[in-house]
Amino acid sequence: MDVELMEVEDPRWKEELAAQRHDFYHLPDYLKLCATSASGRPVALYARSGEGRLLVPLILRDIDGHGIPECAGLRDAISPYGYPGPLVVLPPGPPEQGREFLVQALAAGIGLLREQRIVSAFIRSHPLLGFDTAVFAKAGEVVHHGETVSIDTTLDEAGRWSQIRNDHRSGIKKALLSGQVVEFDDQWRELDAFVSIYNHGAGQRQRRLLLPARVLPPVAGCPRRPTASGHQSHWWRGGGRSAVHRGRGHRPISSQRHS
Repeated sequence: MDVELMEVEDPRWKEELAAQRHDFYHLPDYLKLCATSASGRPVALYARSGEGRLLVPLILRDIDGHGIPECAGLRDAISPYGYPGPLVVLPPGPPEQGREFLVQALAAGIGLLREQRIVSAFIRSHPLLGFDTAVFAKAGEVVHHGETVSIDTTLDEAGRWSQIRNDHRSGIKKALLSGQVVEFDDQWRELDAFVSIYNHGAGQRQRRLLLPARVLPPVAGCPRRPTASGHQSHWWRGGGRSAVHRGRGHRPISSQRHS
């Protein structure tokens, strides 16, 4: 089992992403942005054996040892903001063989983190890309935090509308009657307004991530077209006012648990 901390400049990172399903949160450039906000070092825990691979985006942060010699150089590791869950490619073969690879990859990764004096790792999962709870529970504690919202874009309009809760349907109808529309800002003209509105909401909810006052668009790898994972800002306009809707407009939603 080969295991290492991969730097964001390593070309293998994007090669891994190109070879498997992933989300915006797994992009090295996104991790760099989050690491700047968190005052940490962006890396990926990368383990490989044969055709099996494990990639976990992480931000390493220094821990204040308060002058205690034994605490000098200690760090912790956290996921970037969002859903950057571990990406796993299981080797071909029976399911037991795949689980054994994952068990060994996690053990090797934990061993490397300990060697690097990293005392803890907080890792968020991705609600749609799969997560072997049983295997990860053997390596640490898995905590469930409620539900997320996902969209089934394969259904027709009637099927999508039928999935929407009654109170959401009512809100959508009222918004349409008041003249509100959804626009896709492909040219990033409203970026400053989005950052301002997002940070205002983040401050009210005491979220950990505040976007910088100025971000140079686009982040490398961010699609120029709207996608199911919400890679662009959606804008509600109407009634002489505008607001950013960071999500999926009035597309149908369904609830799903995540860890």
